[in-house]
Amino acid sequence: NGLSTIYVICGYYQVNYACIYRTSSSSQRTTAFEEIRPTFQPDTMEIRSLTGVSDEALCEAWQRAFIDYGMTVTSAQLLGMFARRGYSAANSYGAFEGDLLVCFTLNCVDEYGGSSSIYSTSTGTAKEYRRKGLAAEIFTHMLPHLQVQGIKQYVLEVLKHNTAAVALYTKMGFAVHREFYYYRQTVEAVKLKLAER
Repeated sequence: NGLSTIYVICGYYQVNYACIYRTSSSSQRTTAFEEIRPTFQPDTMEIRSLTGVSDEALCEAWQRAFIDYGMTVTSAQLLGMFARRGYSAANSYGAFEGDLLVCFTLNCVDEYGGSSSIYSTSTGTAKEYRRKGLAAEIFTHMLPHLQVQGIKQYVLEVLKHNTAAVALYTKMGFAVHREFYYYRQTVEAVKLKLAER
């Protein structure tokens, strides 16, 4: 029938139970976050909020991160998607090399399951910066900021066949909450099917 099925995992992370700091009393322990960011170079990268990042820079970073996903999306379409999903620059974070945004997590604030939550609308890393622990470093950096706001959980969706992302989120303590089927079809094929009715 021409339809392809992609599984989407919706995971959540209980922010209150995040163990992201090493205190003097636990200096011998290493957290999962430390174990998955061995190549992060703090002297060349800066992790910060996306407040003040221009729409143009944000769209360029998104295009670089998803260049090999086989999607063609205009800046206008991206900005529309960010607005529909409730993108909040103040609650979103990125890794910058100089002024270049090379990895990001775009978030919105919402209620989920009766709790104040952050929903990740998009997380991406430019191809040449992948497997350097940047996404984990961003998550580690932003958790304290979310906790101060009273955020209770972090919700995201990931394509099941994106095994690197699934492994990363699993190591960070995410649990699968539910799975979705995602169907993709061309507009022309849908119109033909409707015309047959």
